[in-house]
Amino acid sequence: MIKMIATDMDGTLLNSKKQLTEKSIKTILALKNMGIHFAVASGRQYKNIYNIFKENSLEKNVSFLAENGTIIFDKGRLISVSQLECEVVRAAVELARKTPNIYPVLCGVKAAYIENENLKSNFEVSNYFDDAKFLADVLHCLKFDKITKVSLLCPAFDAETLTYPLFKRFEKDASVLLSGPKWVDLIAKGASKGAAVEVVGKIYGASFDERMAFGNYLNDVDLLKSCRFSFAVENAHTDLKKIAGKICPSNDQDGVSKTLIEWFDLKI
Repeated sequence: MIKMIATDMDGTLLNSKKQLTEKSIKTILALKNMGIHFAVASGRQYKNIYNIFKENSLEKNVSFLAENGTIIFDKGRLISVSQLECEVVRAAVELARKTPNIYPVLCGVKAAYIENENLKSNFEVSNYFDDAKFLADVLHCLKFDKITKVSLLCPAFDAETLTYPLFKRFEKDASVLLSGPKWVDLIAKGASKGAAVEVVGKIYGASFDERMAFGNYLNDVDLLKSCRFSFAVENAHTDLKKIAGKICPSNDQDGVSKTLIEWFDLKI
């Protein structure tokens, strides 16, 4: 019996227009009525995810596993924070500063922080971070916030070929994740979407065999491995498809909702 569903957002639950479809909304509500818990595991900022679900009156029905699982909120309550070591944050920022066309975003519990003011209007930043603050020296935020993730934006769409190989040198002290065509993330060792699923699973009494997950990119590997039933959407990264239990329709075909409607025979 499935007790918990965990899904990625971008490229998975959301369509290409970054929308939560009407079918998805109805599916989440139907699952709630069945007593099945719904969790969102995303690289996005907590405030950003929360506002998306609040707009659709769903914020009280979902657990938020934000910043790639490093910040967990459930029913408005902060459950856990996985802080990245300050030395790693400093070193990653210094490397980014030396590298053309790579821009660091420091993701904290209170806000996200940037030192290139032009990034405020950049779609990739404004779309994922509802609260992004400019600092002349972005490292100043280490004095007043807990940083859980260093996100490295590579606008030229070559995160996999440029940014990821360059920042793999941090693998000894952090988990280095390819989170999208433009993004590479550094988070604390041991933290992941999958680890966050384990935390929320215990809260709701959902064991490995009672969980289902959906994802599309390589920061979803641990997410899929944390659940007995795992799906990669059709538009997923090839390497994620290799570890998924099954492939479901793409995000633009409402693959998550379609799969859940069929699985649970929902009348939507």
